[in-house]
Amino acid sequence: MSETTAAERGSAQPRLRAYRVALDPTPTQAQALARHAGANRKAFNHHLAAKVAAHERWRRLVIEATYATGPDGAWLVTDPDRALEHARKTVKVRVPSSMDSMPTFKAAHDWYPEVDLYALSSGMRAADAAWKNWLDSFRGARAGQRVGYPRHRSKHHTRHSFTLFHSKEGQRQKLLDEERRRKLLAGEVAGLGLSPAGYRRLKLPAKAGGSVRVHGNLRPLARKMSRGHAVVCSVTISRGGRYWWASILVEETGPDTVLRTRPTPAQEAGGAVGIDWGVNRLATLSDGATIANPRHLRRAAGKLRRAQRDLSRTGWWRDTPAGLPELVHNPKTRGRRRPTRGREQAQRRLARAHADLAAARAGYLHQVTKQLATGHSMVAIEDLSVAGMTRRPRPRKREGGAGFEPNGAKAKAGLTRSILDTAPGELRRQLTYKTAWYGSRLVVIDRWAPTSKTCSTCGAAKPKLRLSERVFACDECGTVIDRDHNAAINIARLGQAQHNQVARDTQETPDTTSAGPATPPGETGKRPWTRPPGQSPPGDAPEPGTKREGRPAGRSPGRSNPTALPRAG
Repeated sequence: MSETTAAERGSAQPRLRAYRVALDPTPTQAQALARHAGANRKAFNHHLAAKVAAHERWRRLVIEATYATGPDGAWLVTDPDRALEHARKTVKVRVPSSMDSMPTFKAAHDWYPEVDLYALSSGMRAADAAWKNWLDSFRGARAGQRVGYPRHRSKHHTRHSFTLFHSKEGQRQKLLDEERRRKLLAGEVAGLGLSPAGYRRLKLPAKAGGSVRVHGNLRPLARKMSRGHAVVCSVTISRGGRYWWASILVEETGPDTVLRTRPTPAQEAGGAVGIDWGVNRLATLSDGATIANPRHLRRAAGKLRRAQRDLSRTGWWRDTPAGLPELVHNPKTRGRRRPTRGREQAQRRLARAHADLAAARAGYLHQVTKQLATGHSMVAIEDLSVAGMTRRPRPRKREGGAGFEPNGAKAKAGLTRSILDTAPGELRRQLTYKTAWYGSRLVVIDRWAPTSKTCSTCGAAKPKLRLSERVFACDECGTVIDRDHNAAINIARLGQAQHNQVARDTQETPDTTSAGPATPPGETGKRPWTRPPGQSPPGDAPEPGTKREGRPAGRSPGRSNPTALPRAG
């Protein structure tokens, strides 16, 4: 394979990348990490309480201004709607920032010197982000599902985590010293703050545990830092399952971050590929290969069921009015409760089962997306509405108003679990950034394109195609082909047409040689994908408040319909 020339590569740009490793702390270090996670939760709740108090004060002032009266007892604004609008515009209450809440937090908690200040500031930043997300969603400036009013974090029902930040400029200055680079490569890190201490340890502040051993190694990150191609921005420590995890956010530069302007020879040989997502088969590719669905949730269902049943049999200790401990099993029991030792163990077993399931799903998905991004010059997927596919069926009232008719909710619940187990949205997210990393392209096809109903050979479309019909038989040319394979070929063909249209609109020359033609059935040119990787493609929930009924409205006759499939031949 020939080396990539300078013309095939663009300019180097800084790239953010996260390295996630499992920690192996000592009991003392684990206690320090738990102390920082608790301090982070306390800072979040303290800052959020100040914001909520300011919001309540603003609401009271708005009510007073809305019903304000003059000296003669008459309302200042007679129209109630205009009075409310005027009060909202005139009443101004400053919502406190993290800089305002930090002094009050230190005054209220004398133990704050025991933890790193970044653990406190990261909790307050999280409260600012939660508040901003709620405001943007309330005003309609945030896409996706509606974000509720921020709530306080509970000690027993929240993710234990905290973030430690680092100065990038200070690291760059220190990494310019050759002697420090040599010490970093040898594992003798001095004064670099958050960084790998060799290959098997992660250096944290002394208050957070100091040098912590990791499962696996940090050799790739340490080598990049020794060459001056990476600086640490932050480290997020979290607890999930049986491990403490460290997510190291790094800003990378150097040869690895140079954006490619052309695909590699291997990607050019793979050409363009279309992906038809499914449940029985995770994905069907346009070259005829299929990706099996490992059904992670079905495999782990027995383990999860047993762990949940063991947890339901446990109880809590509650003090009676006489001061004696009493064992209770009703979760709605009033009064202060503390879990029994058996309940704490059962909670840990259930958390480990869920963490193992999530790790298996994520690892399998990363394998699939990397193979797709590195093996093809263009990847075409559908814009699926996962929220619509997993929505609960509407209840059906009986005639006369007495009760409800069966609506298939139980069967739909099983299908919904299978759809969510494939994680179509996560697949699209990973393909989005991995195709940009490895020089390929990702094309998203409109969700209303009739890819399953259209013949991939002659282009004739069927008016109806039931979901039970797994084989597509064309009435025009007599082609008989697997339904998913037919849809994948149409998706690849639409992806090429959409890419060429974008190139023409931007007055760019379309790179048809790199994209390559959609591989026709029977002419794959490569070995089929036999081992089970992955997960499945895309899916974006519709914007809140929107409701699609049937097909979208037709476009004007003077403009071409981008969802129309080009006729083959």
